[in-house]
Amino acid sequence: MTTIVNQGELDLYNLKIGNETDEGKVERVMLSQVKRLLLDKGYNCDKINTIFLNKVIYFSANKIFNNKNPGLLLSGGWYKYGPCYEKGRVGEGTRLFLEPLQPSKRVLEEVEIVFNEEFPLFIKSAENDDQFYHSYLDHIYKQKQEHDELKDFYLTKNEVCFNAYNLAFNKEGVSSEQFRKNLLDFEKAALDKDYLGFTRLNEDKVDRILKLISLVGETLIKYTEQKDSLNDDFLEFQIKSMAFNFDKFIQMPFADKNYIATFKTNNAHFKLIKKDEMEKQFAKHNDYIETKLTETIELMEPYKTLLM
Repeated sequence: MTTIVNQGELDLYNLKIGNETDEGKVERVMLSQVKRLLLDKGYNCDKINTIFLNKVIYFSANKIFNNKNPGLLLSGGWYKYGPCYEKGRVGEGTRLFLEPLQPSKRVLEEVEIVFNEEFPLFIKSAENDDQFYHSYLDHIYKQKQEHDELKDFYLTKNEVCFNAYNLAFNKEGVSSEQFRKNLLDFEKAALDKDYLGFTRLNEDKVDRILKLISLVGETLIKYTEQKDSLNDDFLEFQIKSMAFNFDKFIQMPFADKNYIATFKTNNAHFKLIKKDEMEKQFAKHNDYIETKLTETIELMEPYKTLLM
């Protein structure tokens, strides 16, 4: 892979972002500084993904924007896993962002402060929370929330996704009753008037998606309550796949609207196209998820009698 030359000499305290080229330069500078901090700690960069990188870049850029350079507004908002910058959102979850970069020789104070705050929490979560970075995201949603209208949505989303996985994969400490409460809490948050007003989501469409999510969730509950007597490998595989994808079922119908509602930019091009582009993506994602949820429910239909 071609190595991108480090651009650490770029002055982020005076640069004004106006287009995608400027944003790319800022991103590379900050990521190369994060890479330096990771290497200094002796940490394998291959294990870091954008769930962490997004937060460090987003919060570091905000610190510089608020305290030193009002021209450094890196385009971004709140998406699937909370705060992220635009390119990080597009590649959310990937581990490839750091690979082609040389580590910087210089690290800005703002980047180092944010990194040192977030890194121990992310690593602890990565080691203890299996797939979902549950405790790290809980920290972000409770301690770093910038929009009160989104707080309950993200907190309840985090719980219901994590416990769907725990329930299906026999993790200790999660009961059917707890997961059912998680579902109800999420439904309440997603139908909250302040949340719907802030995101401009259509209540009827949200209600339809939530009913499908609830049916999938109840299927998961019924299976886990009877799995010892069922002894069906195919059904077990389908249930675990359903639980593993619960995060996608929950995220995709809402993430685009959350992002549109919180999106900030100095990029003139993005100001013209981004919200329209995201509205189209929202419609596409919703159609896809409604179809996938319906297919999942239909897939379980032959087991309906068994799972009474």
